[in-house]
Amino acid sequence: MGFPARYVAVGAVSMLAVALAWLVYSWPVTVQYFPTYAVTYSKGLGQSFELEVVNETGHPVHFCASMYGWLPNGSFAEIGKGCGVGRRSFDPKALRQYAEAWRGYKGVEPGVIVLLNYLNGTEPDGKPTLARTAKSFTMPERVAGGENVKATVKVKAKPPKEPNKPSGQANTKFGPSLQSWPPGSITEYCYQNFQANEVYCYEWRLDTVYYSMLDTKVPTVAARIKRTTDASYIDSIMLYFMIDATSSVAVYFSAGAGITYESTASVSTSYSADVYSIVLRNTRLKNSTATIKIGDFAPLGRPGVYVVGFYGDVALVRYKEYFVVYPYLISKPTGYVADVYLVRPSAARMQRNVIALFQDVDPTPTDDSGYSQIFNMLRY
Repeated sequence: MGFPARYVAVGAVSMLAVALAWLVYSWPVTVQYFPTYAVTYSKGLGQSFELEVVNETGHPVHFCASMYGWLPNGSFAEIGKGCGVGRRSFDPKALRQYAEAWRGYKGVEPGVIVLLNYLNGTEPDGKPTLARTAKSFTMPERVAGGENVKATVKVKAKPPKEPNKPSGQANTKFGPSLQSWPPGSITEYCYQNFQANEVYCYEWRLDTVYYSMLDTKVPTVAARIKRTTDASYIDSIMLYFMIDATSSVAVYFSAGAGITYESTASVSTSYSADVYSIVLRNTRLKNSTATIKIGDFAPLGRPGVYVVGFYGDVALVRYKEYFVVYPYLISKPTGYVADVYLVRPSAARMQRNVIALFQDVDPTPTDDSGYSQIFNMLRY
């Protein structure tokens, strides 16, 4: 009597395995292609998070990545750190928590900033060339629901002549740690010298905070009338500003992280960076200067700088890269600096599904304060 029961149990397990396999392979996969990256979302058993780094021809690149996310309250979340060849899997917990923090912001895809160290060819003496850049990808709310994420970013890189195998163990620590903005330091890559019992790290350290403000005015369109004689010929000025993100169109709020090497000869080489702080899509957020009566200025013979824009969160900081030896804390600058600029609509106002616009006038258009600074910088 025991044999039939055992066979039935085995058959039930086999059918369960078939059913699970059918579910895994039949769940849909969604791929979103953006100007500089692609993200694949899929459902599965559990959740996975993978970062892929390739060159422009699709070949895998040796890389180390530090990933951060800009939270609605202005602080930063560390999403992951690690190294790989072409791809690397990360613990999805921090990424999921980051997505959960943005729940309730309809149509908002928050950006994940990726600071990269990667191999870019080989020097004449045979040593690998290390390059640095910043990239990003965005993610929708569905990530908070447990979907798998595979983000692919492209860099300009030449493969080394021989595969690079760093001595020691690369830094693979990651976790959902929170940091204030701007972070005081960001570790890029570490490796251990077991013979000397030392750890060598490359770190970005905060050097200068030029500007950091939440829920502030971000000028977007401006017109300047420098002289009273010019103003007397103008009846009115109409500045038109509109944001319209529908299901078929996305609005990108671009940031930047220009990484520069400063040599002793004061010659700089800049690396391009593609960073998005926020993408608005799959919704309709529409404000215009016409519909809310913003932007119709009447100079009445008065010079000035006339501005319209939106309320946003802005940060502009500079980091310097250092080579650090632990445990002795010996450090020296590598010569690289990173100027990071981030801007997005005010998170406090986005929660009410509104991108708040403003109008303003700077009555002194030729000095070096207020909105006239913008025109002075462009002129120089």
